[in-house]
Amino acid sequence: MTDPLAGTASTDMGDAVFGWSNTRAQRERTLREMLLEPDTRNMDRILVSACLAGLPVRYDGSAKTLADSLLQTWRDEGRLVVVCPEVAAGFSTPRRPAEIQLRRHGGDVLDGTASICDNAGVDVTALFVDGARHALEQAQAYDCRYALLADGSPSCGSSYIYDGMFAGIRHAASGVTAALLERHGIRVFAPDRIDELAALIDCDR
Repeated sequence: MTDPLAGTASTDMGDAVFGWSNTRAQRERTLREMLLEPDTRNMDRILVSACLAGLPVRYDGSAKTLADSLLQTWRDEGRLVVVCPEVAAGFSTPRRPAEIQLRRHGGDVLDGTASICDNAGVDVTALFVDGARHALEQAQAYDCRYALLADGSPSCGSSYIYDGMFAGIRHAASGVTAALLERHGIRVFAPDRIDELAALIDCDR
């Protein structure tokens, strides 16, 4: 198994599924090619976590597929901009789990007053911040007004994340990517708020 921070896939399955690469542009292109490219017509596009779209990019090599007809409709309409901040930053799949330390939140990380460590004690803050910035760049490039992100993640969590002790204890806070998107006026929704997001999109049609 390769170093979790090396930026290359650590299993044969990862290489086969992703056609993995060490360059950010190639990794993002691979993710987009596995789904539909975002439509270029004038419509509200949605930044969505790759794991929710069915791609096995989570820390444990799994997906967190959101089986909801709304997501499929938005995909068919070309609204989805699929991103995994951690993959974009260079993390491998699978990788060690990581949490924001000391019950802090993503905004603290962005402000430089909190850190993110993996369960071996390695500080991976810079990579998470880099991934958040990449997600913001993608959202801005495609004029995304909304984001639908996987909850609980130190990157994408919006209603809860974990407390930094790796004991499965949640607390109400957002991850780094969610916090950065919100700071730039992009509204972030967890999967259990998908109906609320759909109502906003319907109002904008």
